[in-house]
Amino acid sequence: MENFNTFLAIKLPFGTIKDYFISALTFIVVLSILYLLRNVVLKKLEEFSLKTETDIDDLLVKLLKKIKSPEYQLIAFYFAIRHIDRTYSFDYALKVIMIIVFTYRLTTIAEEIFSYWIEKLEQDKENPLSALESIRIVFRILIWVVSILFILHNAGLNISTLLTSLGIGGVAVALAAQTILGDIFNFFVILLDKPFKKGDFIILGNAIMGTVEEIGLKSTKIRSLSGELITLTNTRIFSESIQNYSLMKERRVVSSIGIVYNTNQEKIGKVTQIIKQVVSSTENVRFDRANMSNLSAYSIDFEFVYYVTSPDYNLFMEVKEKIFSEILSALGKEGISFAYPTQTLILQKN
Repeated sequence: MENFNTFLAIKLPFGTIKDYFISALTFIVVLSILYLLRNVVLKKLEEFSLKTETDIDDLLVKLLKKIKSPEYQLIAFYFAIRHIDRTYSFDYALKVIMIIVFTYRLTTIAEEIFSYWIEKLEQDKENPLSALESIRIVFRILIWVVSILFILHNAGLNISTLLTSLGIGGVAVALAAQTILGDIFNFFVILLDKPFKKGDFIILGNAIMGTVEEIGLKSTKIRSLSGELITLTNTRIFSESIQNYSLMKERRVVSSIGIVYNTNQEKIGKVTQIIKQVVSSTENVRFDRANMSNLSAYSIDFEFVYYVTSPDYNLFMEVKEKIFSEILSALGKEGISFAYPTQTLILQKN
């Protein structure tokens, strides 16, 4: 036993044989734990993800699979060498290698997450965006620039001058392209907030109306009712109020009719019932109310309110026409006449 302890105490570069033995054992244990997590836990997670309808867990499995064997070995090696003496140069080199490896891996994971989001938008047939590929390229450039600067900074290089130059250049570019940058920013607002999508009928500031045909990085194209294509910058669109008629769930309709004053009291009492019966029996309509609303100069006015349970404008007009037609027919059968502008002249004889 004494001979064995003497053997373990033999000095080698950076430590004793015992230190190397502990380091090797640590490397094997840590690496075994990491491989166990990958082969058992990750496999179970993958089996579970196949049984669920959501694809978020599939994305998580895909991201975890991006961590490769060399990275597991690098982690195990980092913990293993804690037990031996190391030089500053060795620690510095290992630090730089780990920063490069794991920054690269995190960057690819960020790319994968962003690509997942872009693919979701591309799969949305109701909301295709022509600028998605441009966004993907811009994002990749930005994230790799940030990653390279992060590596250089943590490697001990002075990047202040570079950042200052980039800052001055960025301010100059921002001032020169202020409008363009505003349009791009508002594009992302459209992308995230979704005030409208391709195919929606919108009205901007009660002046411009039409169907959205294309949502671009800088501008949006709208096809007007008269047929011409209107191109508006994204900044201009958000400077106006946006009315999106395609997002309507139902349409509230307020209508009124007037009958003549010489209608007898019994028939006047039937008017609201006739209106309610006609409206309630019409398809795609939800009745709200019907009331005598006003005694005007030449008519007794009735107001009635109902909801068309569809945003379709053509259906709304068909329903409105049908309701007026049937009310006209029903009141005619009761001998109730609609009022029209009249004036009665009373002559007094002395």
